[in-house]
Amino acid sequence: MKKLIVLLATSCCMLFANNDAAGSYRLTGLHVVYYDIARADVTVTVHDAYGFGVVVPVQSIPSGAIFNSTPNGPHGEPYLNAVGVNLNVTLNEDGSGQVTEGSYYPDINQVDCVSQVQVLPITDDLGYSADNSIGAVVPATNVLGLPSNSPRVGQTMGGLGLFQSEILDFYPMYEQPEKIPAILPFVATTDGTLLAVSCGLACVTPQEALGGASLADAVFGGDAAACAATCDAADPATAAAQFGGAGWMQGTVYGMYKKGDLGASMSDGNIDPGFYLEWSALDGPTSESGLGDIIGEDEDGDGTDYDRIFGIPYTTVTSMNPACGFNLPIAGDVSALFPAECVEGVTTGNDFYLMDASLAPWGNFLTYHAATYQQVQGMCAEMGIDAATCDGYIAADVPLADMDGDGQPETGFAYCLADDSATDFDPSCYATGEPCGGKLHMQFDPTCVPQLEAREVMLEFVETGGCEANGDSNGDGTVNVLDIVATVASILGNGTLGDTGACNADVNADGTLNVLDIVATVQLILGGKTADDATSVEFNKSASGVEFVANGYVGGVQMTISHDNDFSIELTNDALVADYNTTGTNTTLMVVAPSGSSLFTSEGNFEIIDVVAADSEDYINAVVNNPASFVVSKAYPNPFNPTTSMDVSLNSDAQVKVEVYNVMGQLVDVLANDMMSQGTHNFTWNASSVPSGAYFIRTQVGSNIDNQKITLVK
Repeated sequence: MKKLIVLLATSCCMLFANNDAAGSYRLTGLHVVYYDIARADVTVTVHDAYGFGVVVPVQSIPSGAIFNSTPNGPHGEPYLNAVGVNLNVTLNEDGSGQVTEGSYYPDINQVDCVSQVQVLPITDDLGYSADNSIGAVVPATNVLGLPSNSPRVGQTMGGLGLFQSEILDFYPMYEQPEKIPAILPFVATTDGTLLAVSCGLACVTPQEALGGASLADAVFGGDAAACAATCDAADPATAAAQFGGAGWMQGTVYGMYKKGDLGASMSDGNIDPGFYLEWSALDGPTSESGLGDIIGEDEDGDGTDYDRIFGIPYTTVTSMNPACGFNLPIAGDVSALFPAECVEGVTTGNDFYLMDASLAPWGNFLTYHAATYQQVQGMCAEMGIDAATCDGYIAADVPLADMDGDGQPETGFAYCLADDSATDFDPSCYATGEPCGGKLHMQFDPTCVPQLEAREVMLEFVETGGCEANGDSNGDGTVNVLDIVATVASILGNGTLGDTGACNADVNADGTLNVLDIVATVQLILGGKTADDATSVEFNKSASGVEFVANGYVGGVQMTISHDNDFSIELTNDALVADYNTTGTNTTLMVVAPSGSSLFTSEGNFEIIDVVAADSEDYINAVVNNPASFVVSKAYPNPFNPTTSMDVSLNSDAQVKVEVYNVMGQLVDVLANDMMSQGTHNFTWNASSVPSGAYFIRTQVGSNIDNQKITLVK
């Protein structure tokens, strides 16, 4: 319902827009920068790997802090194809649009406090407005007020707003100020630079210009609620004049586009774009992003409508050379603190040593002694002993701990002041009784941070006109074996292609999908010929299937056979793609780039009705060799004296051998052994020179043999 209401409210604007954005486009360049803003106070901790319960806070992330940014790009088409990113967008003249089947788009997802960029399949129905005459100028800052990453800052563009989408941000076609999200007290960078402040915080913060008084005290008689309400209701100009800009972000949200000759891509060496789109957005009511599936409902039970979570799965670590005495990395980038030969690089990880300047007595490392010292200081605090006095007790080895439970402290801790950072801690000291010491193995605690996200999105497209005849039949932006499978299925009737997919599959643009389009697509995938083409191929039919012999590369075979109802077929596995479709007693099969000699094996009788074959680009001569077949008539007369005759009928030219054997298997006579033409041939045996008895006439045509018994009676 939300999107329908917005659609009705904005559709009137479409009648007056100068819209040249309509067209079909394919994504060729992408640059997205994500900014992560904490919406709750979060403490990041590490713990010891031994189960001692040592937990050390290493970072405090206050609500409103921009604690992370993730750049994704700029990337060109080769990279997008390699990672599977594809976006096919159609913008219609009536303001509707589609993200079509086969599109894949990057997003950041979090599972178990691990965030990562992933590529997800998407389809979407869009509603947009566009006007190329508004003279929009790409701003120098993003919605947060930080320097823009846009490659087209300062350029004049048209405005394009998106007001219907299940997946993408909503954004306006005109630059629009953005309120600071109501759940944030402020927005600031990690170095403390304040980018925005809420009205509530601004009203109660002492200000030097007011002599140290707050706005609520100086202007609203101490009524902070009235101050905040007045500030929240102020437009940007009034807020700037009366409240120092409180309640508003420094930057704006917008959507801008440009079409035509746009010059070079933002990615070096990439194809020049013909359509450019960028937008700036922030989670919240304007973008309708980051609010869960049902806007207005607290779906995750955190007390807000927001539901986006960022996972911090690991931390920065410096990998160290074991030859320098380090068996683990060190947390953070500490490469400047060590000789170059000891540093292997800065990366990320979960297992490390922990360093801090406060740990100087222990070589700046958290060691067993350092952790013990901190625990002793904690005991002192519980006993009401201040830190300086406790230090004196530790140095003097004054007993502070009751280890045997008799109510009297008997253990001192002077040992913990010694630097034990030269070795790693070995927990076996508890069993051996040896002194314990050494650097502690610490582990990062993956941390979930409730967040809002701001985005800068910059996209480059080329106009496709809906069809490119590039073999991409499934429309996923990449030509591969999946496209061949889809096209083969369409040719055989096992599947269907959309209009654009069928047009893309017709690589030779002859208006017909057939084996020539298949072999052309194979060549697009392979990047050109990889072997010499065949000029002819012979298909040898047998009772158990079909094999073939060729004098070079065969790109594809399409064959139609007829058969009985009890016929079964198994296509070769030695091919890029092999598929078939059976309708009644006819089967049409297609085998793409066969690499063996077998086309298929089968059970049951069949005849080859039609066959075509192609090399890498065109049809080649195809010859079918059917097995020689023949019919041998009954010898007549039988019994006989002294002569008998029979006919051998051939369906094709063949080598024929007709021999007579006695019951002992001995050759008695040869009636024929020659190549004979198609037709009927008569043979007569004169047995006047042999005794009475049983004999056998053995007729062999090709590899097939027929035997019949005859009886000579004198």
